[in-house]
Amino acid sequence: MRSEALLHQGAAKATEPLVVSCGCSALQQARLRDALHGIAPLRSLEGLAALSVADWLHVPDTVVIAIEPAAARDCVALVREIRSRCPRTALVAYCSGVTDTPASIGALAAAGIHQFLFADINDRGCMLRAIFDSARQQCVTELVTSALRKLLSPLLLPIVEAALTRPEVVTDVSTLAQALGVHRKTIFNRCSRAGRLGPQELLTWVRIALVAHLLESTGYTVEDIALQLGYPSPTALRNTIKRHVGVRATEIRSGGGLELVLDRLRDRIRLHVV
Repeated sequence: MRSEALLHQGAAKATEPLVVSCGCSALQQARLRDALHGIAPLRSLEGLAALSVADWLHVPDTVVIAIEPAAARDCVALVREIRSRCPRTALVAYCSGVTDTPASIGALAAAGIHQFLFADINDRGCMLRAIFDSARQQCVTELVTSALRKLLSPLLLPIVEAALTRPEVVTDVSTLAQALGVHRKTIFNRCSRAGRLGPQELLTWVRIALVAHLLESTGYTVEDIALQLGYPSPTALRNTIKRHVGVRATEIRSGGGLELVLDRLRDRIRLHVV
């Protein structure tokens, strides 16, 4: 998928996984170190107490929490604290096996774990990379959806989530309808009931919000983002930003990022012109 290398990149400053040990054995850490060989270096900690204030300012975009079955429930508080301090960090739990932790999976997912690794099941090679990619994508989708939820009707949130989950595919109302499994007319009716933006304009704003998040939180250029999100050209993306937001892409990166776009979208909604 074309967007994987881009959308699943949470922060430009630090990209290596960070393993926070929470009661896990030396054997499990050795397994994870072996699984990450050739993918990323491993940094092991004994928990939050080992993280200094400076560490929290540079937490990588992906944190892998190694979990022993007996300690899984104790990790819930750890997960919640990381989510609170580092909302842009994707969290992956590394468990001993499916049969060992079924009672804890739900609690960990509810606390904020994005994806799960299971020893000897999906902790090698391309499967491991896919888990990291999926976690990063889910984290970005949650962040931008949460920001847009403050401005948009709940009726429109499925549209937002579909657009953010497959942004390289969902580029117009037709592909949006296919992603949602509904007729185009259903989308128009939903937007009409919400009484705000039309479908194409809503989709455009959602995509711009995603672009703003990427400009703000990664080192990717407009050219990179345009290519990965399926824009016809970098110029087309720049023109879209200028037309809707009223500023250049570089101004979004330096002048507020996602919050700037949300402010402009808020102004647009207040006009109540569809």
